[in-house]
Amino acid sequence: MGFIMMSVACAIGLGNVWLLPYRVGVYGGSVYIILFAIFLFVLSVPVLVTEFAVGRASQQSIITAHGVLTPTKPGWKAHGWLGFAGNTFLTMFYSVVVGLTLVYMIRAITGGLVGLTPDGSRDLWLATASNPVLTVGGTWAVIIFCCVCCYVGLTRGVERVGKNMMFVFFILVVIGMLRGVTLPGAVYGLRFIFIPDWGAAISAHGLPRLLHLTMGQAFFSLSVGIGSMTIFGSYIKKQRTLLGEAVPVAGLDITASLLCLLMIFPAAFAFGIPVAMEGGGLLFVIIPNIVNAMPGAYFWSVLFYISFFFVAVTTQLAVVENIIAIGMDKFGWTRQKSAIINLGLLLLLVLPAALSQPGNVLSGFRPVLGMNFAGLWPFIVSDLLLPLGSVLYAVYCSHKFGWSWENFLAEANTGDGWKIPTNLRFYYAYVIPIIALGIFFFGLFWRFVRPLLG
Repeated sequence: MGFIMMSVACAIGLGNVWLLPYRVGVYGGSVYIILFAIFLFVLSVPVLVTEFAVGRASQQSIITAHGVLTPTKPGWKAHGWLGFAGNTFLTMFYSVVVGLTLVYMIRAITGGLVGLTPDGSRDLWLATASNPVLTVGGTWAVIIFCCVCCYVGLTRGVERVGKNMMFVFFILVVIGMLRGVTLPGAVYGLRFIFIPDWGAAISAHGLPRLLHLTMGQAFFSLSVGIGSMTIFGSYIKKQRTLLGEAVPVAGLDITASLLCLLMIFPAAFAFGIPVAMEGGGLLFVIIPNIVNAMPGAYFWSVLFYISFFFVAVTTQLAVVENIIAIGMDKFGWTRQKSAIINLGLLLLLVLPAALSQPGNVLSGFRPVLGMNFAGLWPFIVSDLLLPLGSVLYAVYCSHKFGWSWENFLAEANTGDGWKIPTNLRFYYAYVIPIIALGIFFFGLFWRFVRPLLG
């Protein structure tokens, strides 16, 4: 259970509380949710099993796993560098979200969230996002915290705290959901979540775009493709099959997604807050309003933001640990040297996204087809690196020029639990790679070719 909760904490921190509500608000409500849920199990879970298998068999992170499993096929080590790039780009924007959570946690502790009105909470979010001292300061504090933990070896301790806070966070989300759905006007948010309008969604965004976004969201939600979950595979005992571990992770992930959406959207409709908010700000606008509608607003605001900060920073810590391990494994650095070098690099690399939040100094600088850095880095990760990495995992585990289907199946089906059928090889070898490549190329088309076509 501890392993599953850590895996879910990683997934929730990345996708379910920050990006998913924004995407659902913009791209069709329940239509987006239904497609996302389908692709989570059809696409993301099979890739998650491959990550778990590579991690458990090699007992390594992505950067060294291929060298252990297929030492005579050095070309596959390039996948490790793709994972390094993915973890680095992920840190370049996700650490900003964690930093903003830290800012709000401090505000909650000092009582700065108590008594806010809907307009006041939105104004506070915009003032926070546009303040470079707060966005950069919060982000740098997170990076320094993570690198110091890796330097002195406190990673496991923070992970244990994060795992325990995951339970607290789940309870708080349920409480917030119950309060949200009982607010006057919340029924309109429930309709938005549960009653699909396929015609309106397809007419507004186009079916190809909806499929592209929801498939990418499925990969992003479970963090598959760049090795973020491979390291968790090394924690799984041989007594359990890997499909038997992956399905509960996905089940808890979709459950957490629905709970978060039930907490956010009924309250957004009740308070008259726009559901398509730039920068994923729904998290920081809705929660203060929910807790202020409950007795003991100060207590609930402090508890919520402390728990979410530890869930989020645990995810970031796992990503930074992967980055630091590359310096140790590839260049022979000590843990301390790798932590110091990566600290300096990451403090610089996070600046563009930190300064590109709504209203901030670089928010209007859009170097690539209308995207600022707060949009460009997520595009690179979710539209390019995650699907491309998922192609490589599926191919590596299903072809003889990789690890081979037989070796993958033997590892994945070891233990008690659900087993992957032997006749599923075609799906892994061809269907998943074709779909994931479709996400990759459609993302390039949508951003680079479609604007030229008018």
